[in-house]
Amino acid sequence: MSTDTAAPVNWTEVYSTSTGDRGMDEISFAARDARYVRMYGTARGTSYGYSLDEFEVYGSAASSSDTDPGDMISNDAGIIF
Repeated sequence: MSTDTAAPVNWTEVYSTSTGDRGMDEISFAARDARYVRMYGTARGTSYGYSLDEFEVYGSAASSSDTDPGDMISNDAGIIF
């Protein structure tokens, strides 16, 4: 998660695992303020890459003026966040 107001640079890890089970995982942690949330994979389990069917984030909504993500950013691989 990141609280950066522009393009996110500073990330705080709230969960990590190296033992994916191909099942559904519900991950809970204490509420935190954040503007951006990401799933960052570091090692693929197969040659096909990562498989993420659904990614949900729950919490209280910010005021409408705080929810505009601004410009989309992309990385060298062409992935848009």
